Amino acid sequence: MKKAVRDGELKPDTDAEALGDYYATLMHGLSVQARDGVPKKRLHDLVTVAMQALDASLSQAS
Repeated sequence: MKKAVRDGELKPDTDAEALGDYYATLMHGLSVQARDGVPKKRLHDLVTVAMQALDASLSQAS
């Protein structure tokens, strides 16, 4: 992700390490929820929200 900041894919003020940690934690949480039987629609809805958060970090130049 740091390369994405350097290359202008992400906004310059993006904390690439925190963003990476966020998505790693999200993936772990999704796997735990799936294992515990959370309905697929809820999991998909969470991914939609997570991708919206990523979209907010994307540079408009890319």
